[in-house]
Amino acid sequence: MSYSIKIASSKEDKEAIFRFRYKVYMEELNKRHIAADHDHKMLFDEADKYTILYYAANGNDVIGTVRSQRGTEGMFLANDKIFFGIDVFDAHIDCCEMAIVDRLIVDQEYRHGSLAHELMLATYLGGLEVGTRICFITCDEKLLQMYQRYGFRVYATPVFLSSGEKRYRMVLMLCDRNHLQKVRSPFLRHLPESLDDGGECASIIERELGFKLVDEFTEAA
Repeated sequence: MSYSIKIASSKEDKEAIFRFRYKVYMEELNKRHIAADHDHKMLFDEADKYTILYYAANGNDVIGTVRSQRGTEGMFLANDKIFFGIDVFDAHIDCCEMAIVDRLIVDQEYRHGSLAHELMLATYLGGLEVGTRICFITCDEKLLQMYQRYGFRVYATPVFLSSGEKRYRMVLMLCDRNHLQKVRSPFLRHLPESLDDGGECASIIERELGFKLVDEFTEAA
């Protein structure tokens, strides 16, 4: 199956992504705790006004998407700042060097292929281009080890959503070559030698901010 990965550049692109999100989250997975426009069958929020929306298309059909909220593009939503503790990080790492990646969704027919990886890689490369140093995500238990293998580390206690689902808050230091090597991250081969931060961001997070970075596959499970 052929497809291409693009960045949404028009209202039509974005609305196609919002409809695809609705189809998967609401109609397939029944995630009714997420706010959505049920009349028009679209799922979006305030962050979509300024975030980078990546999507994969097979012809005219959206088959996968992910979004990258970057401090370079605009302010993070108040709820996200509280959830990830961004104000705490901002004391030592500039907001323009942070990102939140979420809404990673792949069509059911493509979930056993490489599409999810390609979408994640697109956000990683895009982050490197604009100087992103750290990236936050949240994931459930079944995806925890996958994200750890990419280089993400649990940095805070798990939280429980209003639906009762458990979520881990994780952070990736995009240029921490030593850690990417340790976990054999698929991102490593795309990190230029000149961007190695020597573990500086990880040191700030543990030493200055007091978080314990959990990077063993079983430690946080």
